[in-house]
Amino acid sequence: MNAEHGHTPAAWTGTILIILASLISTLGVIVGNWAAFWGGIALAAVGALIWVVWEKSSKVKS
Repeated sequence: MNAEHGHTPAAWTGTILIILASLISTLGVIVGNWAAFWGGIALAAVGALIWVVWEKSSKVKS
C-alpha cells in the first residue's frame, strides 16, 4: 500500500463528493424526491470518476 494512501487532494475531493452525494440521495428518499435521489447517485459516480482520474494523472507526473 502506498504511504500516501488517502492523504492526497484526489482522495479528499472524491470522499467529500461521495459523502455529499450520499446526503443528497438520502434526503431525496426521505422527502420522496426521486430526482434528488438519482442526482445524488450520479454525483457519487462523478466523484468516484474524478477521484480515480485525478489519482492516476498525479502518478503519471511523479
